[in-house]
Amino acid sequence: MSAPETLHLPDPLRSETIAHYERFADRLDEAFHGIPLIPVYMPEGLDGAVTRGGALHHETPNGIASVEIAHDGEARSYLALDQKTLVWAAHAYAVGFESWSPRQNELAEPAYARILIIPREPPSPRLHDATDHM
Repeated sequence: MSAPETLHLPDPLRSETIAHYERFADRLDEAFHGIPLIPVYMPEGLDGAVTRGGALHHETPNGIASVEIAHDGEARSYLALDQKTLVWAAHAYAVGFESWSPRQNELAEPAYARILIIPREPPSPRLHDATDHM
């Protein structure tokens, strides 16, 4: 999974990102080992546009973890979280990783969902009332 030229993170952010994942990969692996990953790229830097990877479309090097997930009856391979895979993907210009927080024994099924509410400008009175009571 070598990122195309358009996804390269500019230096010095690239070396700082790699160092971050080298420092914390063992802890992330311990907490989330084996979950499917979607790499996140920010080729214009941290204030720029975000590009997300997805299912793998080619083989990964030996030792890089992947997991197959069924989507609409079709098996798709994703990177799977482990120490070596995180550091490898960071070297391949990933700046972050996302997942759908799968259930432990059913990787295709989410364990929970997040709901993000982005209010209109100005916020609707119903949304304002709902969030005041949380």
